[in-house]
Amino acid sequence: MFLCCRNNHVSHYTFSFVLFRFQYLHNALTHDFVISGKVEVWTLGEEGTIKTIYGPRQYFTVEAYVPHILYFLEDTNMAEWYEGPSEFRLWYYHPYRNIVVRQSSKSCDDKKKLNG
Repeated sequence: MFLCCRNNHVSHYTFSFVLFRFQYLHNALTHDFVISGKVEVWTLGEEGTIKTIYGPRQYFTVEAYVPHILYFLEDTNMAEWYEGPSEFRLWYYHPYRNIVVRQSSKSCDDKKKLNG
């Protein structure tokens, strides 16, 4: 489950084990709280990609305009809310987008093999 709050609206999402999400950057500070599960957060820093793992009851932020990926290491429940302009915007960061697309294709191929 993923709780997302923007303009006082909360949405629920489910993120499964070994899933890459959010290969973009946006114009708002993002606050995240891991309720259960485990997520590896990739952010782009001056020296390259920084990878940090967060688990249950841990909080993290992603600054506005920082490209990032959330890589779910197991089934994960999270809450997320944004702080920033009323007009929320996002853009794909193509180097990270390419990683996510390749990983998604590989996951689909692996599922097809398992299902015969």
